[in-house]
Amino acid sequence: MRDTASGTPTPTISEHPLAPGDRIRSAHTGRVGHVVRTYNDGSVAVQWGADTPQAEGLADVIMPRRLLVKLDKETLILSTDPEDIEFVYQVLREIVDDHPELLPPDLHARATEALERLESVPFSQGAQS
Repeated sequence: MRDTASGTPTPTISEHPLAPGDRIRSAHTGRVGHVVRTYNDGSVAVQWGADTPQAEGLADVIMPRRLLVKLDKETLILSTDPEDIEFVYQVLREIVDDHPELLPPDLHARATEALERLESVPFSQGAQS
């Protein structure tokens, strides 16, 4: 296995073969999609972004296996859209500041720390400055 830019190991083909319908993530961009078709050389046709895979032949791109990470069905995919992050930030800020009774003390402390981390990155990355 080798490490990728995001620090996650990229499995070899023999470790996690892919099949149509598998959820995958690009090892370099983090983009999430589904396998539409597999090829004998290990490459796969990928459809990006949809919750359910399309029929064979409706892929967005063909990619080599080494650039893809297979995701478990339970893997949570978080949005990196700045508007989504800003919304979550605002909701969490409201709870921490105005309704702390809604959180047990340990979660309140973790939420406060998370807000501080969000406030320490530029707004273009999703946090408020």
